[in-house]
Amino acid sequence: MASWEIRHREVARRAAAEGMVLLKNENLLPFRSGEAIALLGGGAGHTIKGGTGSGDVNERETVSVETGLKEAGVVLTSESWLRDFDKRYEEARLAWKQEILSAGSDHGSVFYHYASHPFHMPAGRPLAFGDVKGAAAAVYVISRVAGEGADRQPERGDYYLSERETEDLKWLDSQAVPTVVLLNTGAPVDLQEVLALEWVRAILLISQPGQEGGRAAADILLGKVSPSGKLTDTWAACFEDYPNAETFSSLSGDVEKEYYREGIYVGYRYFDSFGKKPLYPFGFGLSYTRFLITARGVLPHAGGLTVSFRVINTGDVPGREVVQLYAACPQEELPKEAQRLAAFVKTPLLASGESWEGTLEVPSKNLASYDEARSSWVLEKGRYGLWIGNSSRQTRPCGTAIVEREIVLEEDVPICPQQDWLLEIVRPEQARELLREREQELKSAGVPEVIFAPKPEEHPIPFGDEISREARRLASRIPAEDLIPLLFGEYSLHNGVIGDSGIQVPGSAAETTRSLWEEYGIVPVVLADGPAGLRLKKRYVIDRISGSVVDEGPLTNMEGGFFAKEAPADMGTVWYQFATAFPVG
Repeated sequence: MASWEIRHREVARRAAAEGMVLLKNENLLPFRSGEAIALLGGGAGHTIKGGTGSGDVNERETVSVETGLKEAGVVLTSESWLRDFDKRYEEARLAWKQEILSAGSDHGSVFYHYASHPFHMPAGRPLAFGDVKGAAAAVYVISRVAGEGADRQPERGDYYLSERETEDLKWLDSQAVPTVVLLNTGAPVDLQEVLALEWVRAILLISQPGQEGGRAAADILLGKVSPSGKLTDTWAACFEDYPNAETFSSLSGDVEKEYYREGIYVGYRYFDSFGKKPLYPFGFGLSYTRFLITARGVLPHAGGLTVSFRVINTGDVPGREVVQLYAACPQEELPKEAQRLAAFVKTPLLASGESWEGTLEVPSKNLASYDEARSSWVLEKGRYGLWIGNSSRQTRPCGTAIVEREIVLEEDVPICPQQDWLLEIVRPEQARELLREREQELKSAGVPEVIFAPKPEEHPIPFGDEISREARRLASRIPAEDLIPLLFGEYSLHNGVIGDSGIQVPGSAAETTRSLWEEYGIVPVVLADGPAGLRLKKRYVIDRISGSVVDEGPLTNMEGGFFAKEAPADMGTVWYQFATAFPVG
């Protein structure tokens, strides 16, 4: 393995660990050195690294939670259960593969069928006493496959626990086994059944942690890393608490159109404004240590606000904290949520007793609201309350910014007018009442007040005009027939145009044309595919004469790390290449 790949894997491991969110911990985590653990659940040995479709990416390997714990020296008491599940998993994957391929031979048809038919973890066998014998605790991994083309559903085995998961956790509870539930999911699952169990003492959201996820989870479980991740969405106490619970996706009976009636009231903005108490609020996340956050001052300037603060690690172990700043904007003409996240920053690693002083930068646009009637970002006249803390529901007042007159920060041009009638949620009176309560809280706290008068943003060349100018420049010097490839780019014919059609970098989403490079100097651009970054093929075949990617053929021998095979008479040698995007010279 190349040194750069080792370094990249270290970064992936560290990033995964820092993104994991500890939701519950009743004196169970971290595990003590030398403890035997019963590792169970569908994602234990088959941890899901990421989403499907554009959320997918090829990797050298995916490190499971099982592998991560074993490498860390943990003794697992549940080997029999894990090996039995391996067989069930392989059988389920084979059946799923056959179902996907039944869509036909066309690449596009197979892709769409794959996207709309995600794989579901099979049920393992019922737990037995031998699976937990000698174990100090159990780690139960709940996994969900989700991604592009397949919405989550309020069904068992998806948003709700499967019947087997419920039975397993209840059995562990009946045996008084201290249990950690690991959530290997990209979005919330219902936790009512989990939280009702006495012996579920900890819940850790590892989400979709990438190829190093198993090692990162072991780092958290064993205390090598103190958890510092925070929720990026609100977890409701029950599904019905979400504003679109009755109409989401196929529940409305119409999968062709989705009406986003929430308007600005999305996530915590809805829960905070409509008086809904979440199970876990936006920005929430526990640690193995404790922190004290103290605001130091608020400074206005032409571009926004600067809030200074100090953080002290008052606990016993090193850790990192995420300092979050929320703003309550005036509830006057334009509708606004009860509060909004205005800025956040993560501290460096702080030792026990160590402090750190930092600042939160709040661009003035973060406090503005969009006025559709004027197509403008507006900072309305009024008082803007500021709260600092470590989650949306755990904050203290830290200042008030007073805007003495309305300021139009940015004027835009509407280019996509609404095409269909849409009834959005109306601002509730609770938002006004909450604002008045919080204004009184600010006054009682005696926080500093500053006059805030930022300058409007300057846009000398509108982005659209800049694009039009460049397009006119190209059209003036390049014949129209030569410009046609810019409309569709280049793609590998045997792969179609979906998702992994790149030629220069096989497996990339797509690329612009190479045909304009030699004559006009227009450099081709390789495109990534969605949130997963650049998805490279694990292996591919190149015609050494033309440099084109061709269909793969049978392997015959290995030379210097590459597999070679005989090529047709009109081609040079064709090579299979692994784990790199660079063609063979």
